[in-house]
Amino acid sequence: MEMIFQKSWVRYQPNPTMISMNKLQPEEVKKFFIVVLLAVVLFCAVVMIRLLRAPENAIPKDQDSKAVQLEPPAPTDIPLAIPAGKMMISLHDSTQILLNDIKTSAQLNVGETIVTAIRINPGRGESISGADAIVRFDPAKLTVVEPIKTDFDFANYPRKSVDAKSGTVKITGYGIDCDPCSGLLAAITFKAIAQGQTSIDLDYLPGSTNLSTIAQKGTGRNILGRVEGATVTISNF
Repeated sequence: MEMIFQKSWVRYQPNPTMISMNKLQPEEVKKFFIVVLLAVVLFCAVVMIRLLRAPENAIPKDQDSKAVQLEPPAPTDIPLAIPAGKMMISLHDSTQILLNDIKTSAQLNVGETIVTAIRINPGRGESISGADAIVRFDPAKLTVVEPIKTDFDFANYPRKSVDAKSGTVKITGYGIDCDPCSGLLAAITFKAIAQGQTSIDLDYLPGSTNLSTIAQKGTGRNILGRVEGATVTISNF
């Protein structure tokens, strides 16, 4: 009986090398789970590195190394600064335009005339080679009655057209022929034909080259940044 008891005792004796979670202290349990978590993170990191180094994601050895180099962006035609050029409408009582006499509003009676000068200010330090002015007016209240006056700053005026039906005047001048310059592109004489308030405006859209423009000398870039129109109040005597 003594031998049988000894054999039984040996068979069911706990393995001293096994970890008993019940006997671990709270701090030991915490450290155990931290070690397990770190092992999982390390395993995931190794797997990701192996995937990133797979042959399909690698650059072929025979590929030219210059092909993967980033190149600087190509320059564009968009100006870095807002254009400083200005074009405006000023109103005058006669064709003898005074440079310091700038009016942007006037009152007329039906049948009277007003001279509209198109003034150009290219901005400080800018030189220009030409300009385009697209003038809009209300043909129900105003009409052009005299030839467009163009003996100002430009040597050539290839375009001077009036469309009385649509109320549009188009003027193009190029070749600076003045020193000093007056800042005038042209002068248009309007006659009041009906009462009411109306405007004389410059057709302009930022960045557009087929409307009112000021061409920078040497580059041809449109440096027109803003326009100003004028208002006319017409009375019936």
